[in-house]
Amino acid sequence: MNNSTCIHIVEEFVCLPRNFYICLTSILCFCNLICQIVNIGILATFFIRRRTLMTPFLQHIVILVFYNTVIFSVYVALTVTRPLVPKLYHSHPLAYSLMVYIGFCMGSLNSLEDCIICLDRWLAFYCPLWYRMRKPRWFAFTGASIAVVYFHAWYLPLGIKAHIARQGGCDSRVPAQNPYYTYSMIVSTVTCIVPETLAYLGFPILLMLVWRHRRGRLVGQASQTSAMNSAGGNRTPAKYRAFRQEKIVSKMVVLQYFLKLSVVVVSVLPTVSVAIRTRTGFGDCKWDVVYLSQDYAALIYILEPFVFLAMLPDVRTEFLNIFVRGRFITSR
Repeated sequence: MNNSTCIHIVEEFVCLPRNFYICLTSILCFCNLICQIVNIGILATFFIRRRTLMTPFLQHIVILVFYNTVIFSVYVALTVTRPLVPKLYHSHPLAYSLMVYIGFCMGSLNSLEDCIICLDRWLAFYCPLWYRMRKPRWFAFTGASIAVVYFHAWYLPLGIKAHIARQGGCDSRVPAQNPYYTYSMIVSTVTCIVPETLAYLGFPILLMLVWRHRRGRLVGQASQTSAMNSAGGNRTPAKYRAFRQEKIVSKMVVLQYFLKLSVVVVSVLPTVSVAIRTRTGFGDCKWDVVYLSQDYAALIYILEPFVFLAMLPDVRTEFLNIFVRGRFITSR
């Protein structure tokens, strides 16, 4: 493919002033720095207190924090600063290919991990004894490794060919200039849209079943005799801890569900803006919508480690013990 097969590179015209993006980028980069410090602290907390904190579900939190630390820091550096230096990505094929790769990684790996977490919650609900006693110790890490291999098996052919096309002067954002546009849609579907759909459909159904199960259990407990209640009830300390842990996990999953669902909704806005302009001829600020939707996604991922600390009291306590109170004694 050469330049003769492609039209000019699409310019990214914006309506908002440059100073607005300078201010927004500065704020997000500073917040990202704080976010990465907290992420590294959470990973260090899990490593130091791994024997007391590393429950089957919290393994998924470690994976999400790891993605946030390694991938998201690069995502912010490339995407949030994009309005300030748009020509950098147009004139350097390698920079553009890296930006596209990181964007795919953020969407696909997080969607695949959400799907794995959804499967984990279904297993915990339908097979509680197996989940607590016989579930493979490294189930979450094995699932994440399979997800990474699965994503790259689909993406690498696309990334290599798109990079070659970019070197030839083609803009892969334009279907007419991207001979691999259909395949890129397939990659996006099988690595992001399908897992995301399964997770966002599976979580509400599961939560409905969990709430119905708990309501039935509460009704059953209310019908027990007063003698059993006076004797301290039928909930042992181990059962109480398990019930408390499941309740905490359910609340955090619900919060994460709504936060990430908002990212999905906002990510659709650029497409909607293009459709409005095509039909009505009104509005020429598509790239502002693109940039702001990416910045919103960045903000949600910046908040993620603080959500983990707020919703997981055991992790928060150990985090504060290590980094505020200076108690670095490892678990035995």
